[in-house]
Amino acid sequence: MRRADREEPLHAHDGWTTVAVGTYNDGHSVHLHGEDHLRQFALIYDNEAEAVAEFHRIHSVAVRPGPAPATDTERAAAAALTPLTPCRAPRRRHQARSRAGHYRWQAAQA
Repeated sequence: MRRADREEPLHAHDGWTTVAVGTYNDGHSVHLHGEDHLRQFALIYDNEAEAVAEFHRIHSVAVRPGPAPATDTERAAAAALTPLTPCRAPRRRHQARSRAGHYRWQAAQA
């Protein structure tokens, strides 16, 4: 759960790739640059306010609220982890008849 004293996540597109600012539970904040396996720490800060202010200064008009959009790889992973539509047990259409009941039915029909 997000703490009340935390800023909302921010992201931006720097013309080449997605950049974001994030804060760890221990209070350290980072600027992340890149996507998927190419993502790396660009800058590290001791407090969140400093990281957010610097992020706004560097990326100014490109800053958008909220987490960065999911990449193609992240969307594919989420789809792979999503369970398939739930299967229902097949409905039994008829009661199983014993062999003797079947013969009685044939005899009644004759």
